[in-house]
Amino acid sequence: MVLRIKIMFKLYYLRVLAFPLLLLSVNSYAQTGRHPKPKTGVFDYANDVFQKAGYMAAVDSLLAIAEYYTADTVPMQDKGMFYQAAMTFASFAGLHQLSLQYEQQAFPRRNTVLQKFEQAVKVESAEKYIVEHFGEEPIILFNEAHSRGQNRAFIRALLPALYEKGFRCLAVETLDHKDSMLNQRGYPTGKTGYYVREPAFGQLIREALEMGFNLLAYEDTTTSYNTQKSYLENQNSRDLAQANNIVAYYKKHPGRKIVVLAGHGHIEKKSNDGWVKMAQNLCSLLDRNVPSIECTAMKERYSPSTEDKTYRAVLDSFQIKIPSVLFLNDSIFVASKHQDKVDVSVFFPRTNCELGYPDWMKESDTAYKEIMFPKAPNLNGRLLQVYREKEWKTAGKNAIPVLLCPINDDRTNYKLYLKPGAYTALIFRTYEEKLFELSFLVD
Repeated sequence: MVLRIKIMFKLYYLRVLAFPLLLLSVNSYAQTGRHPKPKTGVFDYANDVFQKAGYMAAVDSLLAIAEYYTADTVPMQDKGMFYQAAMTFASFAGLHQLSLQYEQQAFPRRNTVLQKFEQAVKVESAEKYIVEHFGEEPIILFNEAHSRGQNRAFIRALLPALYEKGFRCLAVETLDHKDSMLNQRGYPTGKTGYYVREPAFGQLIREALEMGFNLLAYEDTTTSYNTQKSYLENQNSRDLAQANNIVAYYKKHPGRKIVVLAGHGHIEKKSNDGWVKMAQNLCSLLDRNVPSIECTAMKERYSPSTEDKTYRAVLDSFQIKIPSVLFLNDSIFVASKHQDKVDVSVFFPRTNCELGYPDWMKESDTAYKEIMFPKAPNLNGRLLQVYREKEWKTAGKNAIPVLLCPINDDRTNYKLYLKPGAYTALIFRTYEEKLFELSFLVD
């Protein structure tokens, strides 16, 4: 049932900027004429645009300066940093395929040789395996890739089963200590943490709070980067502080079991490069083996031919539709580069975008609101941003959308799978200029 409908259309024509990877709409941050090269780093540059004008503007701003970072003469370090910024902000905007394209540019791989299993193989639900094997542990570690909302959606789906097992704290690396009211407020904002602005991450935080989890920021706040020390020394100081913060919480709240979410290698329990990671420190401080779940290796890539050979073999053999684990001769599989460092590798299905947005961004499998758009040149290439109505009214541009949907001129209707509640859907040119606004209920 729809209670309130307010629609605003302002017709203007958008220029389209050709980029080697994809065509996207371009707003005022990429107008005609040569855009000057930023004086700041690309992450800071895009983040500044994000703060002022939003999700799509940040992506457009990076497209507008791509020429300075993608030419053959550009140093690999600068080129790689640009692609990493582009894949991150594309993921923030829900542009999954674009993010995968940039990831492939940032981390190119050769085509993999097809693998055939010679052992007895089977797959099982990752949720089932994790809950059965690690549900009685006091702490479980998971990792995520910073541009992969699918990792966060997986943790979100696991939380109800882990809650039933007594887990009551979700410790998240990206959380900002300055957002001291997060647990009382009950929902994230743009000030909650850098990566929380990605919708699946925001929804993970939101649902954890609704479920009754206490959110813990465990990043190091006691030391800053010391230019007199090596990168490795600074990294080791950071990881030790992270582990100390988690242990301090654990000891202060005995019996409150903890789910820890960290980026990439922080969950590895063994090192051969001098980097003593958070997980290593945690095991040492607690004098116990803390289970570690690896979620960043067995994943889709933009070109399937460059995917990990075991990942491709599993997808070809089993066509998995849910995050899964693999058994080889009844032994749980761990990716070769993570052997002895983690306890299990999770295989993720390829993303289905038939709805117009990634399937893992759905809040619900049954409840939805169908939105119809007239064909209008000012909407094509924009983002439909869906917010909890209360959060949008309270936090405004600092609110975190629950779903982002790129508008494609080839289709005029979208099914937005959301939990029951009141929502506000918006399309912006910038935060100061709304092109579309719709308030609606999902029953």
